[in-house]
Amino acid sequence: MTALTKKIIYSCVGILVAYSLLGFFLVPFIIEKQIAKQVQSKLGVEPRIGELSFNPYTFELTLSDFKIPAKQTGADIRDRLLLKKFYVNLTVYPLLKKEIRLRGVELDSAEGQFIVFKDGSINWALTPAPEPEEPEPEGNTEWILTLQNVKIANSTLDVRDYTHEIPLALPLGPLSLTATNISTSLGSQTSLKSLSIAVGEKGHLNISGSLKMKPLSAHVDLDVKSFPMDFLTAYLSDRTLLSLRTGAFDLDGKIKYEQGALSFDGNSTVHDFSLLQQNVEEPVLSWQTLGLRTISAATKPMKLSINEVRLDKFKTAIILRKDGTLNYRSFLKNPAAAPTAANTISATTAQEPDKNSSAFSYLISKVVFTDGVIDFADQQIRPNFAAKVHGFSGTLGPLSEDLTQKIKTDLSGKVEAFGKFKGDGYLIPGTKKPSLDFKANFHNIELTTFTPYAGRFAGYEINQGKMFLDINYTLVNNRIRGQNRVMLDQFTLGDKVKSENSTNWPVKLGLALMKDRKGQIKFQLPVEGDVNSPSFSLGNLVWTALKNMVINIVAAPFDFIASLVGGGKDLQFILFEPGTPILLKTEEEKIQKVAQALQERPQLAVEIQGKYEQQDIEALQQIEINKMLDKKGDRSKAIRSLAKDLLPKDELKTFYKDYAAAHGEDESGLASALEKKLLATVVIPEDQLKALALSRGNVVMSLLAKNNINTERAYLLAGSKGDTEKPPQVTLSLKER
Repeated sequence: MTALTKKIIYSCVGILVAYSLLGFFLVPFIIEKQIAKQVQSKLGVEPRIGELSFNPYTFELTLSDFKIPAKQTGADIRDRLLLKKFYVNLTVYPLLKKEIRLRGVELDSAEGQFIVFKDGSINWALTPAPEPEEPEPEGNTEWILTLQNVKIANSTLDVRDYTHEIPLALPLGPLSLTATNISTSLGSQTSLKSLSIAVGEKGHLNISGSLKMKPLSAHVDLDVKSFPMDFLTAYLSDRTLLSLRTGAFDLDGKIKYEQGALSFDGNSTVHDFSLLQQNVEEPVLSWQTLGLRTISAATKPMKLSINEVRLDKFKTAIILRKDGTLNYRSFLKNPAAAPTAANTISATTAQEPDKNSSAFSYLISKVVFTDGVIDFADQQIRPNFAAKVHGFSGTLGPLSEDLTQKIKTDLSGKVEAFGKFKGDGYLIPGTKKPSLDFKANFHNIELTTFTPYAGRFAGYEINQGKMFLDINYTLVNNRIRGQNRVMLDQFTLGDKVKSENSTNWPVKLGLALMKDRKGQIKFQLPVEGDVNSPSFSLGNLVWTALKNMVINIVAAPFDFIASLVGGGKDLQFILFEPGTPILLKTEEEKIQKVAQALQERPQLAVEIQGKYEQQDIEALQQIEINKMLDKKGDRSKAIRSLAKDLLPKDELKTFYKDYAAAHGEDESGLASALEKKLLATVVIPEDQLKALALSRGNVVMSLLAKNNINTERAYLLAGSKGDTEKPPQVTLSLKER
């Protein structure tokens, strides 16, 4: 071996030793110092580096037991980053082309914490870098970063946000990532083989697909299972008193992002959902599953399409509070003032859309409800009213921004233990004039449930009864019209209840008039009103119509019962021959009609009161005069003779004088005029008149009994004086038994 050869060998060995020393020892030292310097300058803390090694021959760098401590202090404040192992493998020759190419990047067992503090600052806030003193030279190209293979395993990220009333806490992990060719070069495509994040005890999120950094684009598949939703309580706490006890969602589909436009196609399910009001044990809203099928959403243009929304086994409570507002307003921390009648617009009247607003189209083809429960309570009355609707099922849709589209609905369910309801129809929201056509029937509804309302408005409890109701409501040109066909079976009022709001009309009489021999009350109740009226209320509209109907029936009860038996007028007045207890020929048929009506209305009793009228007095006077005249022979002479016996001489003389002055020598009407004067001299005793009136009552009562009306339902009143202008009669009045 020549000296030159030895020299070359020794030089190479020396260079190799120097390179190794520099690579294995000096380079790690420099890198460690640079890491510490950068962390200190950017984050304001000194990191801890357990071990840092570099292989100058393979260009592999390994960092172990690395820690970036927190700058802030607190019970929940931990180290910003704990890193068990970080590994990179650099490819050298691309550096010549201003590209940093890392053949492999591995991160193992990292623990990160991301915090947003109350003032809005974050724990990873960087210290601003000083502005460069000299501008970059022209023509200088940007460096490219390429990560050929990236792997993250067994890592976690703890996210906390203290800007909310209830702080957000969202622990994510274990987290793992496998990706290839992550690059900042134009058009380079990244393969995201798998991003998997565990959330909570059962939840996980998986993402796979392809990405581009320049220009930014993504095509990824998303698979989320049992992602817990309790972290949303933090956002709810800002404006409401609500919190999520349970709830998780599933989501699967494809996400696409290109040229600033984002789209999603897939399905989602929210299950085991339970929303509570603070310090209240019973959920405000809960459901077993809420499924959204065939979702298609996009941002450019803004649109959303869902083929079906299915809500299974939901439960909620609707409470009308003492102040007349619904319980949902109590969930808000600063609820808006309740609208007044003057500025209230019907909820069914949609507003014309703002032409300047951003276009957003949506379509929910169908909403399906199954086996829902709605607990309704009214705290405005005492005792409080409560009713439970369960087994609530049906469909609704389609729903869209097109206000001219017909929304069809088909609903059914149960009320309390045995009642049922079913309804269907449609609504066209419109822009200014919505339209509606809805039909429903309620079957076997227990009326005892409504005792609080009966006590408040009618002043009575409800002892028993069932309701069967068919309704049909239409809305055209802002006028709502309703047809209500009602049947109340065995409806019976109980004890009287003190209530400031109760009516003073005879409720029991009205019910007795309406209740048939089967114990049923059947009637139709039409309603109509202007929904744009500031005072419009459908409940008040129905109640007013019902009240007016009963008042009208009670005000003219015989007109009502006449309609039950084929008509007839003035059934309450039974006419008699003047001065006698003999019915006029037409009146017996009236009594038969009254009897027939009473058979149809077994809850009614009848009061019978005979009346004596002026015609009776005159008839009886005539009878008495006739008796006197019959004994005298010729009637004209008999009248003159009787006048001498009954009238004082001076009075009789004056009568003849006045007659002669008026009629001259014509005496053809003298006997008739004198007879009238004689009638006035006959006094009929009141006892005789009352006896006549009573005998007439007995005649009517006997005929009612003859027509199969139990006399226990008929009450004979004492005879009395009537109206001087009316014909002789018996007056009937109806009352409840």
